[in-house]
Amino acid sequence: METREHLGLKDLAAAWLLSMGCRAVAHEVPCPVRRFVVDAAGYAEHDFVAGTDPAAHGSVFEAERAGAAVRSTRTVVIECKASRADFLRDDLRMDDLLAERDRLLARKQEIESELIPVHEPHLRRGDDALFEEFGGWEYERSRLLPYRRVLRQLAKIEERMHGQTKFNMIARWRLADELWILAATGVVKAREVPAGWGLAECSPAILRRGVQHSLGLGQLPLRVIVPAPRHASPEVRRARLLRNIAVELTKARFPRMRAGGEDAEAEHPGRDSNPQPAA
Repeated sequence: METREHLGLKDLAAAWLLSMGCRAVAHEVPCPVRRFVVDAAGYAEHDFVAGTDPAAHGSVFEAERAGAAVRSTRTVVIECKASRADFLRDDLRMDDLLAERDRLLARKQEIESELIPVHEPHLRRGDDALFEEFGGWEYERSRLLPYRRVLRQLAKIEERMHGQTKFNMIARWRLADELWILAATGVVKAREVPAGWGLAECSPAILRRGVQHSLGLGQLPLRVIVPAPRHASPEVRRARLLRNIAVELTKARFPRMRAGGEDAEAEHPGRDSNPQPAA
C-alpha cells in the first residue's frame, strides 16, 4: 500500500508535468518498450528553446505568451521516491562507490580543462557562441587514452551502482527525453543521482500534510537539485509513450477496462521491442 508521502509525490509530479508544458499526463504509465512502469509521465507538444527556463514563468501558457517556446515534442518521465530504502539497493557498498565516482569525475574534469585543450584543440566548437573563446568542447570525441580510461571506469561504477535497475535501463534505452527523480528532501543525495537523470525535492512536512491542489503551477513546493540532461528519444518511442499515457487515462475513466487483462502493447511489442542503446 502506498504511503501518504508517495501519493503526495505522485500528485506533485503530475502538477509539475503540467507546468513543464505537458498536455497529456498520467500516473503508473508503462514504458514504451521495456517492462518498467513509471510513477508519472507526460507528453508535451511544445519545447522550450535552449537557454530559456520554463520555471521562470508561472506556467507553459505564460511562457508561450512571452515567446519562450517552441521547438519540438518531448516526453518526460518522473520516478517518485519517498524513502531511501525505495531508492538504494541493500547489497551495494554505496559510500565506497560514490567516493570512487567522485575521484573519477574530478580526474575527468582535470583532463578536460588541462590536457584536451593542449593536445586536442580541434575539439573546440566555435559555431555555438558569438565569440569563439566562449565556444564549447566536444569532449566525447577525445581520443586521449587517460580520458577514455576514465570514461570506462566511470561506466563500470555506474553499472555497479545502478546496473540493470529501472534508472539505468530507462536512461540507457532513451525511453523519454527527460528523466526526473522527485523525492522527499534528504532521501536522495545529489551525488547519488543515476547518470542521465535529474533530481528535485519536496519537503516531507508538505507531503505529510498533502500537496495543495489549489496552488498555481508557478507555486509548486519543489526545488530542482540536479538538472536533468536531455536525451534524444526516438520519435517512435515518444509516440508509444503518448499512447501508453492515453491508455492509462482511459483505464482511470473506465475502470472495467483493467479487468480485460494486460495491455495489447505488452503482448505485441512491435518492431521496437529490442531497441539499441545510445552510442
